[in-house]
Amino acid sequence: MSQEIETIKSKLNIVDLVGEYVRLQKAGNNWKACCPFHNEKTPSFSVSEDKQFWHCFGCGKGGDIFGFLMEIEGMSFREALENLAQRSGVELPKYSQKETISNLEKNKIEEILEWSTRFYEKQLWETENGKKNLQYLRERGLTEDIIREFRLGYAPGGWRNILQFLIGKNYITGDILRSGLIIQKEGNGQGSENFYDRFRNRIMFPISNPTGKIIGYSARIAPGEDESQAKYINTPETEVYHKSNVLYGIDKAKM
Repeated sequence: MSQEIETIKSKLNIVDLVGEYVRLQKAGNNWKACCPFHNEKTPSFSVSEDKQFWHCFGCGKGGDIFGFLMEIEGMSFREALENLAQRSGVELPKYSQKETISNLEKNKIEEILEWSTRFYEKQLWETENGKKNLQYLRERGLTEDIIREFRLGYAPGGWRNILQFLIGKNYITGDILRSGLIIQKEGNGQGSENFYDRFRNRIMFPISNPTGKIIGYSARIAPGEDESQAKYINTPETEVYHKSNVLYGIDKAKM
């Protein structure tokens, strides 16, 4: 399927698609507009024709042509894939029932990780503890543009922050567990009290696949925390994250 995805992206121009929904203005090598996903008066929404990538410096959302259609139309990845395949004239392979179920499960994990990334971004920019870590990143030489482009975030302390957030988005604990975001206590209980957040009080570095979908995280312990803890921890192996196949920032590379 990755071959079909890349073919679709090569046949379509993200500027044309985004331009169907917002009025874009040329700004240097990129295009800009007021973000369609939050209210603003000064344009902070940018589209790169070279990278085929969009990003809002106001709300932190961003992605490729698939991510934009999913966000603007409320589509699943499969729905966006079929829509863009039709637009580009690319024929998608037929799947067996088993393969279809597997793809749906992977899509759900990717949706969960997109929501969690938004949660962590909001925590970094809008909470007191998050802003302390934001200042740390600035002191390390990272600009706000870089922080937003790579969608860095902050996982707050506490045992069930991301768990409760995702339950509030109507995801079940089993799917959240499969995404690598939570850990199950010993025993077989399936209630939320039997799970806790894997990432706590850490700066979050989202890891994406070549199409821009979040598939995991590398999480750095917040400055000033107990140094006996591991400085970095990563998402465990999941259906979408395989550490040996991942190159951080590959989705941002200009090919």
